[in-house]
Amino acid sequence: MKEEYKDKTKEQLINELVGLRQRIAELEASENEHKRAEEELRESKEILSNILSASPIGIGVVADRKLSWTNESMLKLFGVENKEDYIGESAEMLYASEEEYEPGISTLKFMLQLYLNLTA
Repeated sequence: MKEEYKDKTKEQLINELVGLRQRIAELEASENEHKRAEEELRESKEILSNILSASPIGIGVVADRKLSWTNESMLKLFGVENKEDYIGESAEMLYASEEEYEPGISTLKFMLQLYLNLTA
């Protein structure tokens, strides 16, 4: 028997064992909850991706001022045939001028202009 257990009574060891088993059960339950949450998140992402992909409105995602995702409608809107040529490029191509692309110009202004161009 290990040195640390020599000074403990049988009852103390049993209580410690019960506590450890309870902690294992809690960790297993937590792991199952985590897996369930990950699956729900994956399903939600898939649903959102399907909705955005099917949209007739051009939708794109910009991260760090570069295009990271776009739907087919956005590609058609800008006359892009190959999505791989478009992803990773500067978002500046989405703006009418370099001045509008510069920081400080409202994204809302850009979106409004894009909307007006689409509905014109």
